[in-house]
Amino acid sequence: MRIREKENAKILDKVREMRERIDPRLGGRKLHIYLNSWPSFYLGFRVGRDRLFELLREKDMLIRPRKRTTKTTNSNHRFRCYKNLIKDMDVDSPRRVLVSDITYIRHLDEFYYLALVTDYNIHGTLS
Repeated sequence: MRIREKENAKILDKVREMRERIDPRLGGRKLHIYLNSWPSFYLGFRVGRDRLFELLREKDMLIRPRKRTTKTTNSNHRFRCYKNLIKDMDVDSPRRVLVSDITYIRHLDEFYYLALVTDYNIHGTLS
């Protein structure tokens, strides 16, 4: 076995060990910092960022970033909450009660607001 192959095997062993001991989702950047913080303790040699990432990619050990989501509801706010005023109301004609809602729509890397206002019909369903 060549020296380079032995070093790569040692790097991969340390990466597995660190992910078991510290965090299973420990990414390449932090691994690079940890491995080079005390080279004599961890590996006995320094490893370059590009080499580490190439090795992790080769062995399919790169951590893929989680898809970011936006929290759109905050129920613990300081604003007043209103009661449902139409809960027991008898709606007998159109355009007597309007209801509205707001939601967020993701488009590429941005979020857009969508506000809806609609008529609450006689049958108690949204039209």
